[in-house]
Amino acid sequence: MEPTKDFSLEGLTARIAESSRTISDCINQHSIPKLSLDADGPAEFPVPPTFPAVHMVRLALLEATSLLHRLVTGPSDHAMFIAASHHDTSTLRSLYRFKAFEAVPLDREIAYADVAKKIGLDEDRTTRVMQHAMTTGFSMRRSPDMWYIAEKYPEWLQTHPVDGQEPWEQGLTLAFGKKQSCFEFYDSEPEIGHRFGLAMSRLSRPGGPMDAEFVVRAFDWSSIGDATVVDVGGGRGHVSRGIATRFPNLNFIVQDYAKTLKPGEEALPSDLKTRFEFMPHDFFEPQPSNLSSRGNLAFYLRIILHDWSDKYCTKILQNLVTALEHGSMVLINESVMPPMGTVNKFFDRLGSQLIDKFVQLIYKWTKLIYRLEQESLGSPLRKRRFVASTAYRWTPFAGQVMTCCNARERTAAEFERLFKAADPRFHLVKIHQTPGSSLSILEVRFNIE
Repeated sequence: MEPTKDFSLEGLTARIAESSRTISDCINQHSIPKLSLDADGPAEFPVPPTFPAVHMVRLALLEATSLLHRLVTGPSDHAMFIAASHHDTSTLRSLYRFKAFEAVPLDREIAYADVAKKIGLDEDRTTRVMQHAMTTGFSMRRSPDMWYIAEKYPEWLQTHPVDGQEPWEQGLTLAFGKKQSCFEFYDSEPEIGHRFGLAMSRLSRPGGPMDAEFVVRAFDWSSIGDATVVDVGGGRGHVSRGIATRFPNLNFIVQDYAKTLKPGEEALPSDLKTRFEFMPHDFFEPQPSNLSSRGNLAFYLRIILHDWSDKYCTKILQNLVTALEHGSMVLINESVMPPMGTVNKFFDRLGSQLIDKFVQLIYKWTKLIYRLEQESLGSPLRKRRFVASTAYRWTPFAGQVMTCCNARERTAAEFERLFKAADPRFHLVKIHQTPGSSLSILEVRFNIE
């Protein structure tokens, strides 16, 4: 049983001091760049994942500092600050609309008056708005499209209290006056779409929380045998290429829109060409029935379901059925959110807000385990133990996919409900998770009973 924590002023400050010393000792002993608020300081927590214990201490420190802030603030002031927090987002929205971020250079100081001239706003209000933004610690070079969209979401909820599960039922529709899904919007707004693409590609960078290398390590691909992996919505096929180089027994069919597939097909290394096929396909349409003639198939869907509501995810899964046979494997590569209350309080807060920047929490020797209780499902998975995905870097976007896509991140229980709603023959048999990754692989089998 975990010992009772001391949440008094003295207890929290003692925990903060102890955790801070542990982190500082690690940084000093191993010549790691020091933590700094300077512009040239580390962009992320600098301690590498080879020090897992220090990352656990960091989470404990974040929890303690968050609780200390709430304790010292007091309930009344804390409630007042929450009530007034919309001024933070409205300030960022104003700076975005007037392109103030582009007006501030990174390499030198600039007077408020000069910024005001560049953006076409009077100096007094420019100064006040910028100074408020600075109190949030916000970098003056980021364009907060998502803050603008999220700010509109409460208005959408007020006028649409019942969720129709349509992709255009979100803050983006009100923010930009376009009844579109977020993907249609990004296609119609190349500049914003480009920024979104850059943000997503950063998450997939080597060593990042969505690095394709984690896919190779999370699941024993050799266990499929001689098979063809159908990479549904696979973009240019970069993940499939990574798997193919390690597992020569596998062939691949990469499915996506034709314009998306073309660059991937052109860039495919010559030694992989005989093992790859690029097939134009919309995952909202049924899989070609003749796919079953290809022999042993395994379907792989990476970071697709979290972009869609249950209504549309059900369609995506049902469209696989035409190509599935007894025992067919479907691998879902998504974040699996731990139930609230199973991790530290700061982690809980992350799961419901648009906060980022947490690195490598769960390791083979420090796994965070939770019990999946499904009292109402009566499932064979009841009380089975799962490793919680390293979702702290992905779950912050639970709010983002809701406000921008009318979609959701899901717990293991919610995934199983989704699979059963799509077809009772879908069975979630195991969740694979690689330490350090934000994503898990949910292994689903079709018609195994």
